[in-house]
Amino acid sequence: GAWARGAPADVAVGLGIAALWLAPFLLFEGLPRPGAEARFDPGLLGGAAATLAVRLVGFALVTPFMEELFVRSFLLRFLDVFDRDADFRDLPIGRFAWRSFLGTVLWFTVTHQTWEWIVALPTGIVLNLWLYRRRHLGPVVLAHAVANAAIFSFVVLRAPARPDLWIFL
Repeated sequence: GAWARGAPADVAVGLGIAALWLAPFLLFEGLPRPGAEARFDPGLLGGAAATLAVRLVGFALVTPFMEELFVRSFLLRFLDVFDRDADFRDLPIGRFAWRSFLGTVLWFTVTHQTWEWIVALPTGIVLNLWLYRRRHLGPVVLAHAVANAAIFSFVVLRAPARPDLWIFL
């Protein structure tokens, strides 16, 4: 569609989100994070390659699509109309209102692990702002998918030297 012309910018936003998500934990050892017991185990399904493939599909394809469909398509518009006699589907995608902006950023933040809140909060803001800019859900799904795929790739490539990074998957 017409939104596809902006795909390079969507990819750039996704890469920026990945950097935003990882950088604080790479730069500041003192930030809270779970211990070794919370690390993802790539051998869960019997073989690391099979487990990583399934995890990549969920992490970079299913999660961004479902999360953005719920948060920035449904919830963003529903929060605008829940106390009025109106249908959220009548509101255009990407319509700004403070209540829905703050509500979805809060939702996005608290639905992540508490140790991730420091990066989930600004990520929720960036994703909302990108939706307001692009006014279509596709670019936000793409940015989110690129972010998750980049985080996944970074972790898998660095895991031999940094097994602590498995906490991000």
